[in-house]
Amino acid sequence: MENMQIKLENVSKVYDGRTIIYPFHFAIQKGSSIAIVGHNGCGKSTLIKIMAGLIQPTTGKISYPNGKPMFHYLPEKFYPTPLKTREYLERMGEIDGIPHKELKKKIEVLAEDFYVSEFLDTSMKLLSKGTLQKIGVIQALLSEPEVMLLDEPLSGQDIDSKKVFIHKINKLREKGITIVISCHEKELTDALTEKQYIIQNGYFREYHEKKKREFCLLLEKENVHKIPEGMEKYGTGFRLWVSEDEADSKILNLLQEGWSLKGMYYEENMECGEI
Repeated sequence: MENMQIKLENVSKVYDGRTIIYPFHFAIQKGSSIAIVGHNGCGKSTLIKIMAGLIQPTTGKISYPNGKPMFHYLPEKFYPTPLKTREYLERMGEIDGIPHKELKKKIEVLAEDFYVSEFLDTSMKLLSKGTLQKIGVIQALLSEPEVMLLDEPLSGQDIDSKKVFIHKINKLREKGITIVISCHEKELTDALTEKQYIIQNGYFREYHEKKKREFCLLLEKENVHKIPEGMEKYGTGFRLWVSEDEADSKILNLLQEGWSLKGMYYEENMECGEI
């Protein structure tokens, strides 16, 4: 128990007579990085809030064997305050005890990193959802907690901001800060976590990715005379689903036939994962 930071014993949650999460036991070790995955509405945000102590479980208890750690919590939906962005961040930094001069510098640097410098003196009520989410990320990064709880942190984020976020969270991991993240973006869970857990039909279990996957190839070609079997029109181009086993050879053949590969992704089906 020396490195155990959070211990959940027989924890469950019921809303309006409906069981969202059935009783389970779980322990989070210091310095670990885990993802909680699952479909929207499965209970991911609820579990993050229980870990943060923001809501109480219906049954069971949460304990901190080595004393309650310092948490930073980033909610899925970041609601604006009547303050200007800079004022808000300064107040949150003061709560964390950051010296004023250091705090001012951190705000400037992080705002630049996440491309929101122009909004520092704008009322938060006027910010878009994506910009508000960036402000929430900046708030969480102002100081280094012992545990970082992140609920869908990249909702509405642009690609460049995602790269910055991944880099900064991995720096925290290197320092031994515990990361718990709720999300459905495979790119994020792969980049930031060591283990994944799924809430599926109310049950919390370790999640193992399917070994066989299907990839979606996004393709373009000038002067298309004939569309290969299985390919379909997709936006201004075409798409084709291929199995993981045949992806390499299929891409090579398409390139030789004059097709251009514009993108490639796969969609995770949580219901099909091996548990």
